Amino acid sequence: MTNLRNYMELSTIQEKKTCWENVELTPFGQAGGTMLLPGGYTSPERFVRTAFLKTHSQVPKDRVDAIMTCFHIVESVSIPRGIVLTDKGTFDYTKYTAFININTCEYYFKTYDNSQIATTRLISDYKNCTHPIFLGNLKRPVTFEKL
Repeated sequence: MTNLRNYMELSTIQEKKTCWENVELTPFGQAGGTMLLPGGYTSPERFVRTAFLKTHSQVPKDRVDAIMTCFHIVESVSIPRGIVLTDKGTFDYTKYTAFININTCEYYFKTYDNSQIATTRLISDYKNCTHPIFLGNLKRPVTFEKL
């Protein structure tokens, strides 16, 4: 949380033009207030991006909007395969993204190989469950909607 203090100047508000003596400087475009957001894949950088987006995103208007907002926020910190090589020579990447609605036990997820959001309802008596919950084969074929 202390690290967030390094980013207090971040803003959702578009930067305005400014003058340095007689030189007028204008922003490159929209989102100028977010230029300080870190773009790397270290845990601290990803935390700052997630915290900023969660804090400044519009409050979702319904359940579907909340689910979509969650996935959009986490997309900003998702690691593509090949970007981070570990010291063991393997790739560190986001294998899946998941959220759970703790009120309904609905589990939403998408995998690296299939960005279609899938959902399942976990058993209602999960607190008394003595074994892991099996969701089935998470390798699902990719489908493309034809328009």
